Amino acid sequence: MDVRSTQPGPEPGCKAPPPEELVACPRLARHWVVNSRTAKFHLGHTYSNAYEDPYAHQLNRLKPMFKFSEESFYNTIRLNVENTRLVQNARSELQVFSQFDSYIALHLRRGDREPAFYRGDHVPAEKFVEAATTAWSRLSQGKSLEQLTLFVATDSALALGEIIDLTSASYTVFSLFQSSNEELRALASPGDYVQKKFDLFRVEERIRATRGMIVDFALLSGMWAKEDNLIPQAVVCTFSSNVCKLAAVGLGWDASFGEVDAMGVIDKDGRRWIEIDQNDSIIPVWFPFELF
Repeated sequence: MDVRSTQPGPEPGCKAPPPEELVACPRLARHWVVNSRTAKFHLGHTYSNAYEDPYAHQLNRLKPMFKFSEESFYNTIRLNVENTRLVQNARSELQVFSQFDSYIALHLRRGDREPAFYRGDHVPAEKFVEAATTAWSRLSQGKSLEQLTLFVATDSALALGEIIDLTSASYTVFSLFQSSNEELRALASPGDYVQKKFDLFRVEERIRATRGMIVDFALLSGMWAKEDNLIPQAVVCTFSSNVCKLAAVGLGWDASFGEVDAMGVIDKDGRRWIEIDQNDSIIPVWFPFELF
């Protein structure tokens, strides 16, 4: 979304820069345009050298970048009125479904994304359910598994069906596909996400699919939640999806990684961001960009 359409400038009378000042380089320019073709130039090694914490170790080196992302979501990437309404409607419905004051969020990305480590077309649904139940038992001590509610965000109706087949007898499952609200149900992914196919959609279809992803992301991560909203107890996802990286930002540093020690090792007992493809085999376990 264009923040200029929803957020006023920082100063009275502030205007957008003239087109001739919107350039890709050099970095001394007053206004950059960063897109898929220039991101590697702006956000590569030089950026890391400037903004990583040079005195920290592993994951801790990336904490300043994590905080930049967090600040951007709270202060710049703010939902417009329509998207706020849709997110709140989805949260209200999830609250009715939930048998407890929280839930575990799952993100199953199919389509044109393949696992980085797992051998196969995708990480099986069983792995997501196993990670979710383990996280619930670890983080919700004293609560039974029968109280577990799963929120499932996915681009694949088939993937949702696999989760339901594995859990419906024991746990409550909610997704946009299952919403009783026709408007929310219409936002469910129209099919496994493939970028080339998405580019061929009509504008209205792309807007609807994007709104659905915004709603899914809000419930996955807890981003833009109000004080009385349910937020996820944990999120289970795979790192090949950028939504997985951003979900950690929504949860926040401490909730995502627990008490990270001085050497940058995450707290496996306190973590709430649970990535099940790389599964901590790559250090650091999180990084902010995917550059091609």
